[in-house]
Amino acid sequence: MAMVLEAHPSIEIIEENDCRFHRRGRVTRYLDLQAVSDHRASDRQLIGYKAPRDSHRVDEIKKAFPSLRVLWMERDMRQVVSSMLSLSSTHGSWAAEFAPKEISKYLEQTNDERARTLAPPLDEADTRARRSIVLATLCWLVKREQRRSAARLLGPDMRQVDYDEFVTDPRKVLGNLVGFLGLPWSPEILDHSASIAKGIRPGKAHPERPIDTLSRGKWRTRLTPEDLETMTHVVRTFEANGRPNDHPRSNHPSSRAEPYRTF
Repeated sequence: MAMVLEAHPSIEIIEENDCRFHRRGRVTRYLDLQAVSDHRASDRQLIGYKAPRDSHRVDEIKKAFPSLRVLWMERDMRQVVSSMLSLSSTHGSWAAEFAPKEISKYLEQTNDERARTLAPPLDEADTRARRSIVLATLCWLVKREQRRSAARLLGPDMRQVDYDEFVTDPRKVLGNLVGFLGLPWSPEILDHSASIAKGIRPGKAHPERPIDTLSRGKWRTRLTPEDLETMTHVVRTFEANGRPNDHPRSNHPSSRAEPYRTF
């Protein structure tokens, strides 16, 4: 989505690991507000920052940038968990290394005992594979809670984007997003590979890959029935225990028949 939007002639995106602002290979935990506020693009009207690791502090960022508008993309839980497990990191999978950090940031800001109880102890080495599934699922759940909280805070300044709808009907979704950002439509964003410089971008995304649906079904070959059963158990336990004091209860689809589905 960052690459696609940057193909618009009025938008420039600062990647979360952008070497223009952070030493290459160094992943900073906090959004560099100063880098964003000092950045000036000569011919771009809007500057965007891809910052999924800052989803726990949208309120702080909103105070720094009152005119901020947020695009929040959410994917089917199975797709997200599958990616977390398959992406490698220094100490194993993304789920094992980074999910605990994202969960911890959420727990530091809420009194959500559901998440605290579900987070497996670090010494459960004998169930490492299952622990990764639980961590990845719980990470998705707390990100969903952060999205709901951000939506209440930002109101009309936030737009939620369904990943599956984006890849299946990009013209419709992007048309709505461009309008939300107050910009005219630009056909370049439907063919971003022809509009941006070739090569690997800071976020390791390949600009030559078009908008496609290839990632939607990968979870079917990556997740076992046991994995799905574990995910379902985590979601049902999370939902059954109610919400923290600052989160009103809702009838989100994930609490019904297929708890691991987003929509």
